Amino acid sequence: MTPLIFIILTSAVLSGLILWVLRWLNHNGARRIPLREFNFESAAELARPEQGEYYLAENTIKLQPIGSGWARVSWNLSRPKWEQACAEYHLKPELKYIALRLQADNGKFHELDLWVKCLVGQYRFKPDQHTSHCAILGVSHNQQFHPILTSVTVSNLAAGR
Repeated sequence: MTPLIFIILTSAVLSGLILWVLRWLNHNGARRIPLREFNFESAAELARPEQGEYYLAENTIKLQPIGSGWARVSWNLSRPKWEQACAEYHLKPELKYIALRLQADNGKFHELDLWVKCLVGQYRFKPDQHTSHCAILGVSHNQQFHPILTSVTVSNLAAGR
């Protein structure tokens, strides 16, 4: 009978301690974070300065000046549209076929094809002055280019915003 009394007393003491600690925590309320003026580093020198963020809808391509004589092409091609385009030209929908074509016209017509290999992306370039530019995202296979998305033609990109 002595071990039974010891177990009951020990259980009562431990239960009392637990209740006391729980009540003490409830009376102190929520823990407060000390007000120390935390300084966080943001590495702003690594980020490219932009004039606000923008949303690019699916299946669109946009050509725009970004200042200092630079221009940017941004595209967002959905996977279903990509698969549909590949099916039209009897190709497997592999990303290695995605190409970006930059066209420039200043009296003479110039084309530059870039393998971008991604459905969503951006490309920065330095355009020539007094030249109209157009960007086309498409399928390139066996020396043939088939357009999927075409941007509007923009004149004087080098002039900036």
